[in-house]
Amino acid sequence: MKFEHNQERDAFLQVRGKVVLDACPGSGKTTIVAYKLSNILETWEADYGKYFGVACLSFTNVAKDEINDKFEEFTGRQIPYPHMVSTLDSFVNRFITLPFYHLLSKNMKMRPRILDDTTFMDAWRFPFSVRRKRKEGVSRATPLHYIYRPSSIDLMLNGTFTSGGKAPSLSGQELELFNSYCKSIKKIQFTKGLLKNTDSAVLALCILKLYPAVANALVSRFPYIMIDEAQDTSEIQHAIIDELIKRGLNRVEVVGDPYQCLYEWREARPDLFVDRGDCDDWITLGLTRCRRSAQAIVDSYKSLRLRGTHDLISSKPCEGAEQQIRVLRYSDAQELLDRYKELSKDFRRCTVLVRGSSHLVEFGAKCNSLNLWKIVPALPEHLIRGQRELAAGRVKDVVRRVRQCVPAVVLPERSLEDQRQFLEEIERDPAWNARILELVSLAPGLGETVNEWTQKAEQRCMEILQPAATIDFQLKHGKYRKWHKRRMIEVFGDAPNGSFVMSIHSAKGMTFDSVMLVLSATSKGQSISFSDLKPPGGFPGEKNRLVYVAMSRPSDQLVLAVPQAAKATDEMITRCLGDRVLIEVL
Repeated sequence: MKFEHNQERDAFLQVRGKVVLDACPGSGKTTIVAYKLSNILETWEADYGKYFGVACLSFTNVAKDEINDKFEEFTGRQIPYPHMVSTLDSFVNRFITLPFYHLLSKNMKMRPRILDDTTFMDAWRFPFSVRRKRKEGVSRATPLHYIYRPSSIDLMLNGTFTSGGKAPSLSGQELELFNSYCKSIKKIQFTKGLLKNTDSAVLALCILKLYPAVANALVSRFPYIMIDEAQDTSEIQHAIIDELIKRGLNRVEVVGDPYQCLYEWREARPDLFVDRGDCDDWITLGLTRCRRSAQAIVDSYKSLRLRGTHDLISSKPCEGAEQQIRVLRYSDAQELLDRYKELSKDFRRCTVLVRGSSHLVEFGAKCNSLNLWKIVPALPEHLIRGQRELAAGRVKDVVRRVRQCVPAVVLPERSLEDQRQFLEEIERDPAWNARILELVSLAPGLGETVNEWTQKAEQRCMEILQPAATIDFQLKHGKYRKWHKRRMIEVFGDAPNGSFVMSIHSAKGMTFDSVMLVLSATSKGQSISFSDLKPPGGFPGEKNRLVYVAMSRPSDQLVLAVPQAAKATDEMITRCLGDRVLIEVL
């Protein structure tokens, strides 16, 4: 693989120290990180010795794998030990929380466990309730575990709690009650060593602050840290990096685009990434050359960035700019899809991007499936999803998914601690993993009715898992009863447009020849509309950033689908996107 040099890229390759690289869409962030890593390793042993390494960290497994792949393309080999490429969560878990958790909990008898699936926590019950008025006007006590699911509770850096990434709008006695409820959840978790990744980050920071020797050892082991997709890091993760810097880490590089941050629901803080670039002791560099999109497309989304240096993005000019941006006013989803397919017939890689489950259902990318079983965790649902993953060759994902449910099914009467120990045992047992694969591969097909499928799934689980008690996948009744006699394919069948229509979150980091972004009539709730294309007054909000990410995916053609009910005139559209945009009413 040949690396393309230019002045901006070479400046980043040569710089060392504390560095912020603000890179626009399509500038090759991951490519330059992998290339710089390969350059650093050429003289590493002479500079640092063979027992210390570079930690190249990213936010997701997908980004991590991409760095590994590009490094191998540049060098013809995999990244050698003692260097590593990892997610930031995994790095914190592996080198701080898991080996040193016992320093915080003297009564800890076993190694803590980082939870992949936290849904089992929602079966926990707590004696905290608030009074809520029902539709009939009667005020009744509602348990807090129904309002704020135990699995959604996170502990923040300042000691407060959030639910689903957001602080509840509570005050007075209700806030005190909420805090007591959250403390009870975390007490159970920490006593039993059951940690979410967010818990692990908080505890890791505590370990580094209380035991400086741990931070010193980590800085010695990894004297050079590179962080890709750094705009998605949380306040706690930023604080962990700062703590390592206090202990001598003087070569740390953060690479990202704050306008592409889509993970505020996971506590991402793009503003902290921007703040680092404003610090005197950090070197700030930029990549402003978009190698992906035509200039007309770049011009359509760069207005969503802050004025000044942040909106300097250039690309190669292309002929036929008037063909590159279109607006389709629509009222019927199928008619819109048909027209887009016609417009994009000359392009190979095309997609439709939407926001939210309702649009995925409307455009045939997701079945309107229901949670029909009472059991938690829901083994039936995981068996169905596991069958699809197995068909796609994702064997590890299948085993990991279904295995989380096995202890509750095999040992239903045993304590949570016993179930956790059993899970740790079967994780390392090839025979059990083989049984799990056998269970998924022999699970009933989707041609059965829900009732029939449930009975056969129970029988299959009894034969293969051999539980201590009879398995009963209880079906929910009431409003769910009408689904019991329907075929499984009607409830959980494949979506016809599942590979053509996708969410904006799923498309992040991807490139297409042509993209159609579907907007809603208004920005009410979680929806995004044409009004979210307006330049922001300050740092852009989440909806502005969603539009920015979606509009920066295509290389040759961008289509915006605007409902006819939207309050956006042709004049408003041309003022926003330029007078060469083509507007069509379906």
